[in-house]
Amino acid sequence: MIDTTTPIPAYKMALAGSMAGGIAGFLGNPAELIMVRMQADKAKPEARKFCLSRLRPRPHSSSTRVLIPERFNYRNSIQGLARMTREEGISSWARGIAPNTVRAILMNMSQLARYVSHPAVLLYRKRRTDPGMNAKEE
Repeated sequence: MIDTTTPIPAYKMALAGSMAGGIAGFLGNPAELIMVRMQADKAKPEARKFCLSRLRPRPHSSSTRVLIPERFNYRNSIQGLARMTREEGISSWARGIAPNTVRAILMNMSQLARYVSHPAVLLYRKRRTDPGMNAKEE
């Protein structure tokens, strides 16, 4: 039987949040990757207006041309995932999976523990200082 009257300790909430964040970060990595690629596309030059004669020289290098990556031009996330798989292979879905998972673990751990514990602390303090909170309604 689960006891619902006692509050869950903060370390258990942090552990539950980190487990949920780890699973979500791992499974949601392809969507995060597509989102970042689509957002960063606007900063890259368009393919039609880009030519090799306008490339900038790289400082301290024997090569005089630097290749700037062109836009991906994904229409939507589904088409982006399909093109990523077709052009780069299914392993491209795992790019950046470690930092993304660690970020999700830390973010969910702190948020879940905080969102559950802080309202309980605030309500406890309010009950101690406000006598009307403990009065039964008639």
